[in-house]
Amino acid sequence: MIRIGIVGTESSHPKAFLKWKDFIAPEFCIAAVLEEGDGAGHALAQEFSIPQAVPRMEEMIPLVDAVMIFYRSAQKHYEVAKACLEQGISVWLDKPFTQTVSQAKELYMLARQKGLTIDGGSSLRFCRDVQNFANCFQNTANILSGSFNYPSMADSPYDGIMFYGPHSMTLLMELFGEDVKGMSAMKQKSGVLLLARYENFMVSIQMVDCWSSFAEAYLEKDVIRKELRFEDVYKSSLLNFCHLLKLSKQEKYETLIGPVALLTTLRASLESGKEVSVEAWKEENISC
Repeated sequence: MIRIGIVGTESSHPKAFLKWKDFIAPEFCIAAVLEEGDGAGHALAQEFSIPQAVPRMEEMIPLVDAVMIFYRSAQKHYEVAKACLEQGISVWLDKPFTQTVSQAKELYMLARQKGLTIDGGSSLRFCRDVQNFANCFQNTANILSGSFNYPSMADSPYDGIMFYGPHSMTLLMELFGEDVKGMSAMKQKSGVLLLARYENFMVSIQMVDCWSSFAEAYLEKDVIRKELRFEDVYKSSLLNFCHLLKLSKQEKYETLIGPVALLTTLRASLESGKEVSVEAWKEENISC
């Protein structure tokens, strides 16, 4: 039996994942939840029949083989995930994965060294509409330019653009590829307009708090346009984590680290008002 613990109950995400817990294989179970003094852990345990709600991480460690971490703050993600990995506990990290590429790389390499699973980030990468859109053109050499929209919540009290920005960065990679060269961003009121520059085309991202999302790819003789409906992404994300746990494998390095590098670039462009080159984040560019 592989036992999973829930850490961080301050958002709606734990419930969104736990509603799918009966779809995971019988060799997995949700064994414990961290109760941090506000009653949310106890309420979650009661609603989803979780055997134990414990007040400290030290008490959870012996009860679980893996944890899903749902704090809104990326800094808390890094601290808790590192402590768990060091004690032999696999981790799934909600968005925002970490604050920096160096933090993300450190956690990933620690999991790899210990033969543990690390997974997480934005669950939007499991959206079927996103995958179908990307499959509409054989390669990005055919694209003249592209665009999509997704909410930014740029003024969120939870580290501003860090809170919802990871979703758009994940969508950018999944829709148009990971080889972004540079980014130019500007903010007006609560919206952000981002231009992501690839080698031979650019993608505009309207990060405004509209809750309908569309993607477009402009080809020489056609325009591909698709609505993005994010159905069952929590279910797919939970099942993916369980699959990796069963194999004692890590999610792809690029999948986890890339959105962190792009979000870091976006934030730097917003601060400077200029185009910022994406740092060398790929595994072959980073000393391990």
